[in-house]
Amino acid sequence: MLERILADASTLSALFDADDAAHESAIEFLRSRPCRLVAPYSSVAAAIDRLSFSPEAQTDFLEWSLEGGVLIEQVSAEELLFHAKKRSRPQKGFALTSLELEIVAKRTGIKTIITVALTSGGIRTIAAQRISNAPVKGKPK
Repeated sequence: MLERILADASTLSALFDADDAAHESAIEFLRSRPCRLVAPYSSVAAAIDRLSFSPEAQTDFLEWSLEGGVLIEQVSAEELLFHAKKRSRPQKGFALTSLELEIVAKRTGIKTIITVALTSGGIRTIAAQRISNAPVKGKPK
C-alpha cells in the first residue's frame, strides 16, 4: 500500500504550472517518493483557481485528479464548525483550506503534508513536513 500524503493547493498547482518556481521540485518529489496524494476539496478548488491562467492546465489537472492523481476528501459543514470551535489557538480570519487539511489529517491518520516552502536562499521548493497538530478530542455531532 502506498504511503498517503496530504497535499495543499500550492503543491497541486505547482505540479501543473511549468512557470511555478516549485514545479520541478514537485515533479521530482512524486518521482522519488511513490505515494497517494490526498487533499480536501477546498485545496483542489484553490489549485484549479491558481491555474486559471491556462484552461489547458486546469483541464490537465482535473483529468489527472479523476485518473487517481489525488484522492479528494470531503469535509462537511458540521465538521468545519466543530473543529473551528475547538481550535486551541486564535486564527486571523477563517483559513478554510488550513482547517480542512487539519480535519483530513486527523480523520485519516495521515502524518505528512507536502507544501511549497521557501529555502534559506528564498527558492520555492516542495517540502514534506511532519504534521504535529494536537488531535482534537471528541467528534462532530
